[in-house]
Amino acid sequence: MKELAYPRLPEACDARVKIPKSEHAVICARYQAGDSIRSLARAYSVNKRLIQFILFPERVEAARANRDWKNYYDREKHRQAMARLRAKQRQVNPGTFISWEKVVRERNRPEKTRTK
Repeated sequence: MKELAYPRLPEACDARVKIPKSEHAVICARYQAGDSIRSLARAYSVNKRLIQFILFPERVEAARANRDWKNYYDREKHRQAMARLRAKQRQVNPGTFISWEKVVRERNRPEKTRTK
């Protein structure tokens, strides 16, 4: 672990720490005794994912490796889906949907011929 240029906050003062390290052993013991992840999360008022990360530390690394959200977002696919949605909206409500083409034409029209 690299050395930080600023002093580290004590764990008791750090608001980002939801469950202190001293409680991790207690959580593991309760889980092995038969408590469910959901009940532990409810008891500590945290997300189930945090309890999973405490019980199974290897899942933290897997989650950090999967952070690249751009792998899931395909711009062209999203554009096509939005075009289909807008076409459907035009069919269902032909008078209420304003197309961008109409807005652009209205903006580019000379001042005298604009409708108000």
